Parts: sequence; structure tokens; C-alpha cells
Amino acid sequence: MNIFIWNVRGAGNQHFIRSTKTYIRQYNANILVLMETKIGGIQADKYLAKIGCSKAIKFDPIGFSGGIWILWKEEDVSIELIPLFNQTINVVISHRWKGQWLFIAFYASPITTIRHKLWTTLKEIHQINKLPWLIAECSLIDLGATVPKFTWSNGKPGNQLTRERLDKAFCSADWRKMFPDAIVQNLAHLRTDYHPILVAVDQHCKVDPPLKTFRFEMAWMQHAHFNNFVNSIVPAHFLKIDI
Repeated sequence: MNIFIWNVRGAGNQHFIRSTKTYIRQYNANILVLMETKIGGIQADKYLAKIGCSKAIKFDPIGFSGGIWILWKEEDVSIELIPLFNQTINVVISHRWKGQWLFIAFYASPITTIRHKLWTTLKEIHQINKLPWLIAECSLIDLGATVPKFTWSNGKPGNQLTRERLDKAFCSADWRKMFPDAIVQNLAHLRTDYHPILVAVDQHCKVDPPLKTFRFEMAWMQHAHFNNFVNSIVPAHFLKIDI
């Protein structure tokens, strides 16, 4: 089972749909968690339908802040919603071989008082909940992550560059015992300044190599055999280059 988690910084465009489908295909995601979607209502329903997963739960943003979606393939996993707090999506996941566990995904509000209430709620859940649990964002275990080390960058050059590991996955000790081989991967980013993360729950889960950004070099066009090479690999009816 692979859980794909991404702060999308807004879900209302076709680039988002293409990027999401690419990630699902590349990383064989069974469960998809999208945060800071910034759209809700009928507009959100239209984009959810385009992604192609058979089941989905959404919490709409407050104004233009927040918004969380969780999507899954019902043939792969069973999920039941547990309403607890409006900054989180809380579900019980039934694993095919290892039973049930609690999964919580949340986007912390920028409003300090609301955010403090969230932390209090999470501590209370930890005290009363009996299921093993995994949380996407507290005596919990940080699952760590593979390279790249950071999940966000401000994209500025030199000494102005700031990088942080903002997106994380934590679990309870019981969940770690249930899934001792689970790992977290920080993935290549396609469309936003946030790297998605992938929680590979089982050791046997298939995860394809990370996506790499392609960059075209203008100098290639100066090569004597550039035209012949491109024309040999691109179907003639699709593109014919004559430079």
C-alpha cells in the first residue's frame, strides 16, 4: 500500500490534474491525500471526478485557505470516515492482511488560536485512541524520509535560499510494530514549491524511480546530426523538423 501526500497550493487548474495523474501512475498510489486545495463545493467535485479514483472525501477550505481531499481505490483498500475536527480528515483504514489503523491528515490553520486547538485535539486523540495510527504532518515517531532532505524551498538564489522539511509523517509505536518496513520518500516536485511525500507501507510495494526534470539544451541543435536524430525517433505524422 502506497499513500501519496501533497500540498498542492491550489487544485483549480488542468496542470494540477495532469500532475496528479502522473504521480498516481509513477508511484502506484492506493491512497491520495491532497492538502491546501483552496477550492470546494461543485468546483471541487468536478476536479475530484477527473482524477479517476473511485472513492473520495473532501473538507472544503475556509475562504481561500486550507482544504483537504483524500481519494482511494476501493478495490485496494477500505476506508471509513471518523468526524473529529474540521482541520483534519480522520479515517480508519482496513488493511487486507494486518487489520485496522487510524490515519489522520491535516493542514494546520494559519490562525494561531485555531491551530492551538488542533494540537490539543491531536493530543486527546492520542490518549483515547486504541488503534495504531499514522499522521500526515504527540509522543509519536517521526518516520523520517529519504533524500531529498527538504520538502519546501523558497526558490531564491545564494544566501537568500531557504529550505525546510515541512511535510512529514508520524506514527504511533503500535503502528510502527505493525508496519516495520514502512518508509517515507520525499518525491520530485512538478508544479509547486512543495515536494510530495510517499508513505510506502509495505516492503513489497512497487515504487518506480523518482521523476526527473527534463531540460532541453539549445546547444544540442548545433550538432551536425541533430535533425536526423530527432526525425528518426519522432513519428513522421506527428512532427517533422527541418531547421
